[in-house]
Amino acid sequence: MRAVILTFLFILNLFSYEIDAKYKVSFGLFGKVGVASALFERNATNYHIKVLAKATGLSAKLSRHRKETYESFGKVVNGRLIPHKFVKIRKNDRKTDIKTHIFDHKEKIVWVERVSLEEGEKEVHYDKTPFYAKDDILTLFFNLKYYLHGFKTNGEKVLYAIGANKKDGHVNIYTPVGDEYKKIKRLLKANGHILVVIINQKIFSSKRGELYINLDDDGICTSAVLKDVIFFGDIRGKLVEKKVKEDK
Repeated sequence: MRAVILTFLFILNLFSYEIDAKYKVSFGLFGKVGVASALFERNATNYHIKVLAKATGLSAKLSRHRKETYESFGKVVNGRLIPHKFVKIRKNDRKTDIKTHIFDHKEKIVWVERVSLEEGEKEVHYDKTPFYAKDDILTLFFNLKYYLHGFKTNGEKVLYAIGANKKDGHVNIYTPVGDEYKKIKRLLKANGHILVVIINQKIFSSKRGELYINLDDDGICTSAVLKDVIFFGDIRGKLVEKKVKEDK
């Protein structure tokens, strides 16, 4: 199970609120292989996003109880989320890897600290990413309303984020139309706003890696299909619980 699917779970457009969403993840004949939770907190000046995914059942045993956590912290400026820190943690029974990214938007640099913990040994490396992006993979999709016209694109659009493609962070997004839209709609088994996201990562056996997502009118992802993951085929994510708390 790869937590990359979780980075596209919800896109919201409220002034001050908290959202808690829970998802189940499954593939092929194996059924449910993991669970995920997503928390988003925001007020007029600050935000916090946390996405947690973990394997369950047989998948947990095979992956040594793998768990992945993604967190983003930053400011809200004119409605947009501006990340200051993005943290990615991958953990199993043997090893923990932590990547902490710090954004310097003025100098257009993103610094990264890599910490690896295994069998009592600790390794720490400091560096900067080979590219700068104004978003991380979580804030990118919360900020889509500033890059797209609603939930629609005019052709394919290229966006950039820390935590996406390792070379330059690029992500391709477009709105399917015609027969492609009908096909994806049947696959997602949902009515709403459908987007195709090209992940551009090596875990896919398809040419570029495709993620289909369905958004409700609040902009929250209700279902998603990650196409052609190597060894697994299609991975599906489905919303099972949604709670929204708005500040009055």
